[in-house]
Amino acid sequence: MHEITMRYRMSTRDAFYGGGVVNGARSITLLEDAADRLMAKVYKNTGRCSKVKKIRLFVPCFAGDYIEIRARILKEEDEKTLIEVRSFKVAQIPEKPKFASSIDVLEDPPLSTLAIFEYEIPKKKLDRKSGNKALSGIRVLDLTHAYNGPFCTTLLGDNGAEVIKFEPIGGEQCRFWPPIDEKTNESGFYAFLNRNKKGCTINLKSDKGREIFYKLVKEADIVVENFRPGVTKKLKVDYETLKKINPGIIYASGTGFGQYGPLSHRPCYDIVAQSLAGMVNITGYPDTPPVKVGASIADNVTGIYLCVGVLMALYRRSVTGKGQHVDVAMADTIFTLLENAIVTTTLSGTIPQRQGNIDLTIAPFNIYEAEDGYVALGVGNDKLFKVFCDVIGRSDLVQHPKYCTNDLRVKNYNDGLHDIIVQWVKKHKKRDIEEMFDKVGIPCGPVLDMKEAIEHPQFQEREMMVHMEHPLIGDMYFQGCPIKLSATPGSVDTPAPMLGQHNKEIYGLSDAELEELKKEGII
Repeated sequence: MHEITMRYRMSTRDAFYGGGVVNGARSITLLEDAADRLMAKVYKNTGRCSKVKKIRLFVPCFAGDYIEIRARILKEEDEKTLIEVRSFKVAQIPEKPKFASSIDVLEDPPLSTLAIFEYEIPKKKLDRKSGNKALSGIRVLDLTHAYNGPFCTTLLGDNGAEVIKFEPIGGEQCRFWPPIDEKTNESGFYAFLNRNKKGCTINLKSDKGREIFYKLVKEADIVVENFRPGVTKKLKVDYETLKKINPGIIYASGTGFGQYGPLSHRPCYDIVAQSLAGMVNITGYPDTPPVKVGASIADNVTGIYLCVGVLMALYRRSVTGKGQHVDVAMADTIFTLLENAIVTTTLSGTIPQRQGNIDLTIAPFNIYEAEDGYVALGVGNDKLFKVFCDVIGRSDLVQHPKYCTNDLRVKNYNDGLHDIIVQWVKKHKKRDIEEMFDKVGIPCGPVLDMKEAIEHPQFQEREMMVHMEHPLIGDMYFQGCPIKLSATPGSVDTPAPMLGQHNKEIYGLSDAELEELKKEGII
């Protein structure tokens, strides 16, 4: 089924049309046969558009009205599958509309006209490898560097978006971060973080460079950047500038402290965001200095939040036709991860301190030393505690006045219960402990090093370790796509680009033109 919707701005003549009002606009929908007469069936089962088609829409309207024409094209075999929602055209009907003739369909007022618009269905050139992914057909212009921004665009690329990464002529800083392959001097970190992307070089400080970029913005869906606030404005590639070129553009910014606020001007790294938001102060043991979380979670989760924000804005654009600015700050990201620590501080007035591996809401919850390593163990409620006590041969603890409820166990954990568990665990091998608790449904797992984790069948079977043939480094293995979609699964298909590898493809210029731009320092 094809559906064409004409949306009118509100007017005093609204009564003459009938129908409802949507988002402050008149709405007339042509369905089934009427739509089929207007629109050629150009979409194959693959969702790929075979040709660019122009559809002539005959729309009852009045001189001076504004009209927005929007298309929603659905697959014939599945009316729930949305193929195209992004294209629209807005026009003001002149006093004497072009290609218009008088009609008497509407008797009052008598001067109504039938305006004819041409609606162009854009041709979508989908990559054969990513054509069936969730974000196939979405184009992302990637101005990011370092970590949080590239992680966002990696998630988008893994799920089918065409991600075009723009770098300065000498390459972005991540290209020089360890581990560095000794034979090729290529960064393994860059290779992991920039798979499924096309690579271009560009000098955005130059007028010519910006003009090249602006042309691409016209046909893009998303721009992602992670410069400090103010930098993109100086470069004239900020949201306010780009939305004038493409009102539907979604512009995502991942920064240390956001687009506004007293610290918004500051640079930031993960350790700074973790520290300022309070995460470092509650990480570690009471008798040791503060410790940052091992992984760069401020970068990681900011990238995830950026991706979520982009997808929200993408959906909203399918309703309104308009893009928006997505603003995510690393410090805000960490602040949201503090969960119960914030509520504890505001509700009870108690400021949480470093507690090691224990949890302030359930007990036992800790990492214990076994005969051959360490195991993590969590007993989250009274029912599990009874089962736990049966396994360790201490059923008497279930009715113990200090441990009979979870809140008492939390309060009295260091008053005997910790030592009891320590003594039992150290007499057993970690694999045996894992099996004993797995049989009765108690969360438990060994503490693995990186090699053990990589080789673990859980990550192998879920394709969380993938092989990639890098053009210079050769065989590489790194993390796969963590989001498992049943109908449109993501995947890692192409290696990270060489510097400027796709200049010719993306810019559509001849070799001579590209060479001239190189000499001028544009690409």
